[in-house]
Amino acid sequence: MNILTILGWLKDLLRIPAIGDEAAVRAWLTKLVDFSKFITAQIPGEVDDKAAALLAAVIANEETWAEFYVLLVDILDGNDLPQAAPTALMAGGFDWELILKIIELIKEIWDLFNQGKV
Repeated sequence: MNILTILGWLKDLLRIPAIGDEAAVRAWLTKLVDFSKFITAQIPGEVDDKAAALLAAVIANEETWAEFYVLLVDILDGNDLPQAAPTALMAGGFDWELILKIIELIKEIWDLFNQGKV
């Protein structure tokens, strides 16, 4: 594992976009997925691999991305997690529980960066 590669990823991930900039949020999450795939390749873990693959699939599809983004914005704005998955995510057969865990993790990361704790 190359430390310069990791530092490059972190440099990109430390630039948290404004939540209202959908394209920037999508690009940031794509970088997060790429970083996750890099790390899980170094330290394999089935759950980590599934989470990275699921988020990559959601981001890659316009319909699922649109629903995921609205959901993410709602959560980052302080709303509660919904109990049921939006239509496109359900139709795509995505693991709703894993999506909720991913969103909770993204919120924790987002909050840490925006509070200046990282």
